[in-house]
Amino acid sequence: VRALARLGYLGFSPIRRSDPTLAGHLTDTQSAIDFVKRLPAADPRKVAVVGFSRGALLACMASTRRRDLAGVVVMAPARGRGALDRALDSAAKVSAATLVLVARNDLRQTDHVRLSRAVDAALRGAGKDSELKIYPPFGRDGHRLFFRVRRIWWGDVERFLSSRFE
Repeated sequence: VRALARLGYLGFSPIRRSDPTLAGHLTDTQSAIDFVKRLPAADPRKVAVVGFSRGALLACMASTRRRDLAGVVVMAPARGRGALDRALDSAAKVSAATLVLVARNDLRQTDHVRLSRAVDAALRGAGKDSELKIYPPFGRDGHRLFFRVRRIWWGDVERFLSSRFE
């Protein structure tokens, strides 16, 4: 959120509650988007969702249910026991441009590279605007690449957002 603010964007990062199901998290995500759109400092026509791992899964799911997002950034999406596949079955419903990011060695918990490729392929197959970036291996666990803002990928996020909002 601080990195977004430094670029002049309004950032909002809800804390994921530990008790709801995936459906509950999706409801929370939808509610957070609606909340942000009503903030006086927000332009409701310029809202993007950025998510990492389970947050990326939720961003994908939300993007198939909303027509009011200007962009979606998906970083190393989780599978969610088939929820990602089900969301990708609805790729034709996505209206927002999507940026998909992953490290080449993000394979420890699950094959996030394959999942990231699947997101990009489903969106492109549905004629949607999608861009996939696969970064060089990061340490011993590529999933950790997105644990904090890093120059290697943040420039791509900045470019993507500026192309949607300026």
